[in-house]
Amino acid sequence: MTPMNIVSEIAQPVAMAFRHFGNVAGGSIITMIIVALVFTLVINMVYTSISNAYLQQITFAMFSVVFGDGDI
Repeated sequence: MTPMNIVSEIAQPVAMAFRHFGNVAGGSIITMIIVALVFTLVINMVYTSISNAYLQQITFAMFSVVFGDGDI
């Protein structure tokens, strides 16, 4: 074997290992981004429902004061 063939036989598995590592790392990063986006969406939905409930509570208290006998 010529020296170039020996280098080629060594370099090919190393290059394949780097490609495999890149694919696995890229998949992990994409998965983490998707999980973060879903988590952020869920947190936003929770905060939206909490703020909606708070606004409904204030509105109900105001209606009670206006249309009731004045006591909350």
